[in-house]
Amino acid sequence: MNETLYYDQGYFCSKLDENIEKILWNEIYSTEWKKDDVEYIYKEIPTWYEASKKYPLQKDGSDRAEYERLIGEDIFSKTPSTLIDVGYSLIQTVQFDFFKKYYKTPQLKYIDLWNGSEDIPYHFDTINGCDTLVLIYLTDREWKAEWGGSITMKKQVNGNVVYENKILPNNATMLVINNANPLVYHKVEKLKNNDINRYTFSFIYNWF
Repeated sequence: MNETLYYDQGYFCSKLDENIEKILWNEIYSTEWKKDDVEYIYKEIPTWYEASKKYPLQKDGSDRAEYERLIGEDIFSKTPSTLIDVGYSLIQTVQFDFFKKYYKTPQLKYIDLWNGSEDIPYHFDTINGCDTLVLIYLTDREWKAEWGGSITMKKQVNGNVVYENKILPNNATMLVINNANPLVYHKVEKLKNNDINRYTFSFIYNWF
């Protein structure tokens, strides 16, 4: 089922493995957090989640792919080894078994972590040149739609919308997106209640 959804629909949504959930909550509790004084869009970011230097970006955005890759590699170099271990353990869970039919070697390319959410219009992340985007949401309350923070998936072919599905960031929700499919877009709604924690882990992979 996950296999069909991933390749045909462009994503699948699943409940996160309980052991991985526990480990990620431990990561949250052990992380040193700071106000987002880098981009001013999140409630909090880890102290390691900041590029070590400024990277140039052309005004016309023509080099954005390279810009994002450089920042991603910079931050990945500072990512805690415990979180990198989680990233590799994650793809050994049953939800990812179908990948083994087609690929032998996974490569964990980037990791992101933040608390909160910004308002982002429809886009696709194929610009970063990676195959699979995994978004994991951890929250400490049952989510209410009026809090915002949702993610909406959309598939559009030749201008025709095939589907448009809103997903709430309920605790232990795992969204696995076929990042190589440029027909699949997603948008994010800004968190409207800053008293609520909306932790997001982003694991980005290539497969060989």
